[in-house]
Order: sequence, then structure tokens, then C-alpha cells
Amino acid sequence: MRRILVVDDDPHICLAIRAWLKRYGSRVSVGDGLAALNNSAFDLMIVDIFMPNMRGFESIRLFHNHAPTIPLIAISGYAFSGPAVSSPDFLGMALKLGATRCLRKPFRPTTLLGVIDECLSEAEPRRRFAMLTRPKVLTQSENREARLKYDPAVSDMSKPHILRGAKMPRVLVVDDDPMVCMAIEVYLERHSFDVTTADGGEAGLRALESAAAFDLMIVDIFMPHMRGFESIRIFHERAPTIPLIAMSGYAFANLDAPAPDFLRMALELGAARCLRKPFTPVALLTVINECLAEARSRFPNVAQSR
Repeated sequence: MRRILVVDDDPHICLAIRAWLKRYGSRVSVGDGLAALNNSAFDLMIVDIFMPNMRGFESIRLFHNHAPTIPLIAISGYAFSGPAVSSPDFLGMALKLGATRCLRKPFRPTTLLGVIDECLSEAEPRRRFAMLTRPKVLTQSENREARLKYDPAVSDMSKPHILRGAKMPRVLVVDDDPMVCMAIEVYLERHSFDVTTADGGEAGLRALESAAAFDLMIVDIFMPHMRGFESIRIFHERAPTIPLIAMSGYAFANLDAPAPDFLRMALELGAARCLRKPFTPVALLTVINECLAEARSRFPNVAQSR
């Protein structure tokens, strides 16, 4: 079984990658520092290039120097300014500092799995040589395999307030980032929600118009083929009685202001609440509970008929 360490300060990314890889038989540990390497033996590392309290590419250099024989996949959402360029500067720097491969977020599960297979295939000859020359060290590492630790910020979540005997709340999640969709899906299914995901505005509208009836929508503010806040307006107009949570990674420019423009615009166009990515599972579940409670009081007949 593959043992993989994932290091990223975004809990959505960590949970999505862990969910993907566990489905394909990998054993995954989520860590936030070099200490994770001391506690377990890993076959591969997936490390975000830019991490809090680390300058530039320091995370890649530190993790590679700490475990130079373990393949390292560097990931980032903004490290590669021109994905069409064959060798951008950031890519070259990450590779020079020890990365085996680089991936630009968002990436698809099949892309990640393909890169992992390449890295492990290249590392296999070195691993076999190490087994022949250092059998005792490897045996000790294998014995430590069961001591994988998970980030409590990702795995521990507050339970939502769902009445006993009530039907599972049905939630529609619309985002063009597959990692965000999967992370939210995992969060909510663990807490008795029935989740449908859509990878864009058009797919979301098709799901909304299908036979399924939803109790809540979680919609990204800015999506391809939709201008500005068009996604919020359209989804609210199609289903005005369903509470809508608007989310975005860059929609709220000034967090210190009591009412930034983007927040006010989303609310005016029909959003019941707004969340800035990355948000914690507890924050998401709290907002969902608030929206569902308000919807039950405002539209009791509608809520009961679904």
C-alpha cells in the first residue's frame, strides 16, 4: 500500500487529495510540517509550494533536504503563470530545489494519479537498492507505518443540528474547481447530508431543473461562462425559496471592512450567506445550519413538501 504525505495549508485541498487517493488504495497522512516525516515512513510527498511562515520555495527545499530519497510533487494554484509554456520559471525553480514533478491547481484526480505513478515508478529502482543495502532501516520504517497521523483541523468537524427522523438535507454544490467540490462533498456526507456536485454553472442549472429537490445550494461566485455575479443571480432566480451560500477565494477584497462591496453585492443578488475560501468545516456546517433553520421558519410548507 502506498504511503503518501500531503502538506498544504488549505484544508479543502488536503481533504480532496486524501479522499481521491484513499479510493485507490493509498494510505494518506495530512501534515503541516516536517514533524510528519519523523513520525511515519512515506513513499511520496505532495507539498504546496507557498506555505505560511515560509519564504518562496522554502517548503520544497526543506522537505527535499529532510527526505531526499522520497519523491516530491510540488503543487500550487499560482506558481505557474503560463500553463501553456513548456518550462516556466517557477516550474524550473521547483524542480531545481528537489521537486520530482509539479502540478498546477486545480488538477483532476486522473492527472494526480498519473503523476504519482510516474514518480513511484522512477523511485522503485532506488527503493530496491536501499532494501538490499539497508534492510534494518527499512524494517524499522515499515514497523512505523501504522503511526500515521491526521490533521485534526481537517478530520474533526462539529455535527450539524439535524432533527431525528428528518430526511437527509439535500445540498447542491456548484464550483468549477473539482477539489473544492469533493472536499465539501466529503465534509457533508460525513454529517448525513445528501450531496450533488456540479462542475460549473450549466451543470448546476441542469441539476437544479432535474427531478431532485434541494434544500440548500452552495455556489461559487465567479465561474467560467458567467459574468461577475451572474451565477448568484441566476441560481437565486431559478429557485428563490432555496437558501444559497455564495463562496469565493477572492470575492472579498477587504476582510477588515464591515461590509465589503462584493459581500454586499452577493447578498443583494440573493445569497443568504457568503463564505471566503478556504473556510473550515465547522464554519461551513454552522452557516448551513443557520440557512436551513431560517428556511424552515420562512417557508415551512415548502420545506415539508420536499
